[in-house]
Amino acid sequence: MNYAELMDGEWRLSRRPNWTWDGGVPLTDAELAEQGWYPVRREYPEHDRNFSIAQSSQADWELVDDVLVIPHIAVPRDPEDVAREIEEEAVETAREKAGDIARLQAVEAVIDELPDEDVEVLKYIYPEWVPDGRLLKVGAKVRRNGVLYRVDVEHNTQETWPPEDAVSVFTRYRNPADGPQPWEQPLPGVREPYATGEEVTHDNPNDGGAIWLYRSKIDANTTQPGRDAAFDRWWEPVAPA
Repeated sequence: MNYAELMDGEWRLSRRPNWTWDGGVPLTDAELAEQGWYPVRREYPEHDRNFSIAQSSQADWELVDDVLVIPHIAVPRDPEDVAREIEEEAVETAREKAGDIARLQAVEAVIDELPDEDVEVLKYIYPEWVPDGRLLKVGAKVRRNGVLYRVDVEHNTQETWPPEDAVSVFTRYRNPADGPQPWEQPLPGVREPYATGEEVTHDNPNDGGAIWLYRSKIDANTTQPGRDAAFDRWWEPVAPA
């Protein structure tokens, strides 16, 4: 907090006077006021980017209840400076958007050849599915509860067609029918626990992090493969994937 002292008719500002500590204990504001030092409260007007904020002259400062109130004023900015700032922000936004599009196109060009573990990482550059009526074209990909889906039928999104239910409209990108899929954390309403015999792929910490095929050894399995030291009580490591 800033403090102010009136000297020779002018206010002098300080973050906190050096002598305001008494035996290692800071003086209270009331004790400081007795010494002629008052806490400062700055007041700012509402404004937008067309204005800058400046401190008012001391003639407008006022001591209210042992607090020095310093008003600030909005000063119109040069319209050319404002226009230049807006243009620079628009250019930066365009560059970021172009970079996002370029990265998405680069992934799209190779995604069908990528291993599952790479798809699991890169799926997060795709947009989350939102039932707001936006148009989804055939081949587009969206995320829903951490799962990537491909659009098979052009449509506008709606509440009654979530990807996990609208199987005639969406295809899960890594379809379980294609073979064991990367392990997903079971969560209520998102992914059911694994049953005995279900197979998944996951990194094996006992093999330097290589991707292995695991088979569930129990029902209602919510555990993570390969995280049971060397006991393998819940998942059987079958073979490198």
